[in-house]
Amino acid sequence: MEEAFDFWIPYLATNFVALLLLYVCIKWYKAGRITFGIIFLIAAGINAFTAINKPAAYLAYEKYTLLDFYEAFITGFFARNTTMIVLSIALGQLLIAAGLLFFRKWTRTAAAGAMAFLIAIAPLGFGSAFPASLIMALAVFMIWRKT
Repeated sequence: MEEAFDFWIPYLATNFVALLLLYVCIKWYKAGRITFGIIFLIAAGINAFTAINKPAAYLAYEKYTLLDFYEAFITGFFARNTTMIVLSIALGQLLIAAGLLFFRKWTRTAAAGAMAFLIAIAPLGFGSAFPASLIMALAVFMIWRKT
């Protein structure tokens, strides 16, 4: 029971934060852009570190997937190439962060990349705190639209 409780707290908190981010992006474009830039910067660092030091941690997502295709991908190609794939994702997250934080002419492109990433992880289900990633994709859409 305690283990399930420990898992639900971060899940609910992530969904609450996603709703808060949506509100911020609707009301204050610049604050939303900067916040998402920081989130993607931190995610890039964490993913790069984890990919190099503990790549097997990503294989646990297989049990939460909503689509059989994602489960097969995680247990197949992804399992054999985890570090390379996650480092590529981290690079993409770093480029998104740079576009949102520093390069105004790339903000729309960075926002499009962020939306694509957030939608792509939605089928990870509980592992991506579904539906938080879709709510965040909508929040980033608000940034894209206002740019």
